[in-house]
Amino acid sequence: FNAFRGASSRILVRVTIDDINDNSPVFKEPHKILSIEEGDRNFRHPLDLATDADIGDNGMAVRGKYFLQEDAGGIFALAQTDPGFLSLTLNGQPNIDYEAERQYNLTLTACDGGMEQRCSSQLLIVQVKDRNDNSPNVTRISVREVSENLAIGGLVATIEAHDRDSGRNAELDFSITDPELARVFDIDRAGRVTLKKPLNAKKQAVYEVQLMVSDNGSPRRQTPAKFTVQVSDINDHAPSIE
Repeated sequence: FNAFRGASSRILVRVTIDDINDNSPVFKEPHKILSIEEGDRNFRHPLDLATDADIGDNGMAVRGKYFLQEDAGGIFALAQTDPGFLSLTLNGQPNIDYEAERQYNLTLTACDGGMEQRCSSQLLIVQVKDRNDNSPNVTRISVREVSENLAIGGLVATIEAHDRDSGRNAELDFSITDPELARVFDIDRAGRVTLKKPLNAKKQAVYEVQLMVSDNGSPRRQTPAKFTVQVSDINDHAPSIE
């Protein structure tokens, strides 16, 4: 006879684990490079949202917020039309000028909604793309003293010019606009004017040379210029007795 019999029972125990805010928001990349066209007044670029391994208020989905810090004096702003979409826009109608500022460095900060808030940041590098909005500027024209015995290829004048744009927008071409004078003088891409045809001061002692300085942007921008060549006579004929 066994006076002790085994007995058992089952109890369902439900354990609820409360989430604590032990994770910071995470961006996919530590930095992101964006571009904006010079003069663009309607800029809008989508941004990547940060993720957070926490849930509820401790995560980003419910009460997460984004902040923008910048070195551009309030040129840019954040636009969040719904919780799943964030974009970088312009604050008003600023003048984006490549010649004044070629790059803006912004800091995008994401903060979760936990009681002890945790934040992370991403560097946004906004590069300004140059637009051909400047015409060539002729800064100096140097004309040499030219005698009629100047050899073919001899230097006549030097044109100095520059363009505030960059790349192909700042590459300059020079051309002599009068076809007749283009047979007498030549000009290269460095602005050096040289002689193509022998001179004769007795036939023509003064040349009014008009030229055009053009950049290589699209569309091309041009600036006219002109200079005067005075040809000096040399004593190349002996006296004749009739």
